[in-house]
Amino acid sequence: MALTEKIIVKILANQALKSAIHNNYDYVCTEISADCIEEVENEELNFVEIEIDDIIKTKMLVEKI
Repeated sequence: MALTEKIIVKILANQALKSAIHNNYDYVCTEISADCIEEVENEELNFVEIEIDDIIKTKMLVEKI
């Protein structure tokens, strides 16, 4: 993907991340160049597991729009 492309980040809902994403939404979107971050309840195909730290793990998907 080129740096100028628009993306949507889908992240598997995780209680530990919900408040952090909500409280820092604009900052996180800017830092990762995303148009939006969607919290989803069900894992979709092609989700990738990510590890935030030793405790918090979730899955996410990045899509071009």
